[in-house]
Formats: sequence, C-alpha cells, structure tokens
Amino acid sequence: MTEDESASGGKAARASGDGPARRSGAARRGARARRLSLLFRVLLGTAIVASGFGVMMTLSSLRKPIEMTNLAARALTVRSMTVDRVTVAREWQGYGTARAMIAADVSAEVTGRVVERPEGIEDGVSVSEGQLLVRLESLDYERRVRTQQEAIASTQADLSGLEVEEARLNEQVELARAEVDTARRDYERTLDAQREGAASRGEIDSRERALRGAERSLAVLAQGLELVPSRRARLRATLEGQRAELEIAQRNLERTRIVSPIGGVVQRIGPEEGEWLNTGTAVARVVDVSRLEVPLRVPVSARRSIEPGDVVRLREDGTSAGRWQGVVTRVAPEADEASRTMTVFVEVRQESGDGVLQPGQFVTGRVRSGVGTERVVVPRRAVVEDRVWVALPLQAGDDGANGSSDRRRVRQVPVRVEYHISGRFQGLDGVETEWAVLEEGFGLSDGALVVLTNLGQLRAEMLVEVQDAGEPAAAPGGGP
Repeated sequence: MTEDESASGGKAARASGDGPARRSGAARRGARARRLSLLFRVLLGTAIVASGFGVMMTLSSLRKPIEMTNLAARALTVRSMTVDRVTVAREWQGYGTARAMIAADVSAEVTGRVVERPEGIEDGVSVSEGQLLVRLESLDYERRVRTQQEAIASTQADLSGLEVEEARLNEQVELARAEVDTARRDYERTLDAQREGAASRGEIDSRERALRGAERSLAVLAQGLELVPSRRARLRATLEGQRAELEIAQRNLERTRIVSPIGGVVQRIGPEEGEWLNTGTAVARVVDVSRLEVPLRVPVSARRSIEPGDVVRLREDGTSAGRWQGVVTRVAPEADEASRTMTVFVEVRQESGDGVLQPGQFVTGRVRSGVGTERVVVPRRAVVEDRVWVALPLQAGDDGANGSSDRRRVRQVPVRVEYHISGRFQGLDGVETEWAVLEEGFGLSDGALVVLTNLGQLRAEMLVEVQDAGEPAAAPGGGP
C-alpha cells in the first residue's frame, strides 16, 4: 500500500467517526436557546406587571378622599303643580276620509265638435262659476233658433189677423141682424095687407124668401164669429209650442258653451280641440274644496256625549301633518257591530290655497264634547306607570325640617287615568298642554302637590325642594 492510499484511508475513518458527535453538539445548542427565550419572556412579563403595579400605586396616591356629605342638607330641585278640580269636556278620537260636499261632473248636453278649449284650463286649476271649459261648434243651433223665431213671428201675425177678422165679423153680424129685422117687418106687413085683400100670394112668398135669406146670412156670419175663439186658441197653442221650441233651441245654443256649474278646482278635463262629443260624454269634474265632510268613526260609547255643534280637531299623519277644525253636523243612528264604532259627520269650511284638506284624504279627529264635568287633571308627563310623585310636607324631627320651607319628601301615589285631553286650563300650570283626566275615586285629592320634573331621579321618601309650589301659572281662556 502506498503512503497516499494510507493517508486517504485515515481521513475517511475520521470523517465517519465525527458525524454523531457533530449532531449531539447542535442539539445542546438548541436546548440552550430555548431556555434563554423562556427566561426572557418571564423577565419581560415580570417587568410589565411591576410597571402596572407602580402606575396603580401612583394613581392611588393621587386620588382625593371621598367627602361625606349631609344628604339632609341637600335636596333635589323639582318643579311641581297643585292639583285642583276643573271643568273638562270629554274628547273622543276617530278616523275617516274627507269627501267633497259640493262637486260637479260636467258632461256634454248637445252633440258637436270642440272648437275651443281656453288656454290654462287644465287639471288642478281653479275655476269660477260660469267659466268656459269647452266650446262646441254652434252654427246648426243658431239656425234652429232663427227658424223658431220666424215661426213665432208668423203665428203672431195670424193672431193679429184673427183679431181684425173678428172685429169685421162682429160688424157684419150686426148688419145681418138689422137686415133680418127689416125683412121680418116687410113680411109681416105683407101678411097684414093680404088679410085686407091688398097683397097677393106671390108678394108674401117673395117677402118670406127675403127673410129666410137674411136669416141664413146671419147664421153664417154668427157661425164664423163663434169659431174665432177656437181658432185663437189653436194659434195660441201653436205659439206656445213654438216658443217652447225656441227656448229649447236657445238652451241648446247656450249648451255649446260648456261652463263650470260651480266654483272650485278642476279635478280632470278631457276633450281637446277637434274632438266630437256626443250627448252625455264626460267633459270635466270640478270639486269645491271650501266645504268638505268627514264621516268620522268614533267609539260607540261616545253616543251620549257627542251632539251636533261639537268642535272637532282633525289632523293627518306624517312629519308635516296638517291640522284643521270642523263641527259635527249630524250623527248616524246605527252603530257598526263589527268595529263597535258609530259615525259622526264633520263639516269643514276652509279657504282655498296651500295646506287645505283635500277630498279623499285620510285623517284622524278628536271630538270635544260640549258637556263638561268637574274632574281632577294632572299633566300627562307626571303619570308614569299609573303612578305620580307627590311632594309631602316635612314633619317635625325629619332631616332638613329646619331648612327651607319649600323642602318636601316625595312619595308615589297610584292613579287611574280615564282619558287624555289637550289644551290649557285657567288656574293651572300655564306651560302644560297635555293632561291626564283621573278616574273618580282613583286619583289625588284636591290640593295635592304633584312633581313634574326629574321624575327619573326620584326615590321614595327622597328630600326635594319644590318650585312654584301652590302657585299655578295663569293661562288664557277658560279651558282646553
């Protein structure tokens, strides 16, 4: 074996022996690193805890000690009102939909072609009574008027001629009567002459024929005169008929101008120029919004309280709710079994413009009965869960009894609210407008002092200092 081969064989033997030793050293170094990391985390956590404890101790040292106060020396300031009996009128709430009391559906009363629709006549515009909406072609109707006028003139001429004819007949009848009298006298003289032998039979016959001829002429004239009244009646009847036809023709001519029969607002209008309209064709609808009626549904228990003339306050729902006032005009005799409501009819009078109550608008209403009774009322906000806070005078020996004379202790009193009303009462708090009417026998006695403010901070037997105690604010008017 050569020296080179021996050297290479020795190196190979050393390399194969160093592998396990090298791996064992790497494991020892990894375990040492983990121990150092754990120690670092423990030390860091300890430092954070120590820092927090130090901050807490610092803040604790800066905190001021709690000052003990004498609760008897301090009192919560509240506003109050002295309870009194006042005359109130019951209010009933209901709902309904407004409807127009006066509205007109305008239709064509004659046939014709539309030749004019004035500018500005559109849906939603205001019109006055008699204002032109649509005009129809009128030439044919004008001709009918002229024809009837000419017929009337002819009949009136016939009546005038009959008057002249009657006068002439009267004259001729008088003359005929005179001729008959003359012929009769001649005939009688001839008879007398025959008895004396002075006249022949031929003369008698001649006188008799003359008498009979005069009588026939008189009869014919008298008959013509007797027929004059019937002829006059026929002519007058014809004249009346012609006048009626003329009136119809004139009315039809006027109907070619289709106008608004009432003052109000145009709900809708349809025809345009050039359209042909038949009799009965709808033209427009006009609504008078100055007088509306609301059939208001109220509880049937209100029947004994509501009467015609009672005032009703109406309002609509919404953030910008409108408000109106009406009056009960009549009360329906029957109630609705299903809803247990009755209907009262409310009339609303208003001026046209923005904010008016519109037909078809749904509203709620409060009917104030005209019959008032004396009841105990308190501000609505003073009642919390059917209880009110009452301020009672301090007794001798109570904490704070030697302080201000306005100091009191509060206590809750149960009440029963019968209904709520809105308004102001003279002699009570002038700020409050919403009130709770207490049920008789379940409420407060006259003179009780009701707390109105800071209700959420009150506790039983808590000491308070009242403001305006026994001093109600003045309010205009005599009730809500």
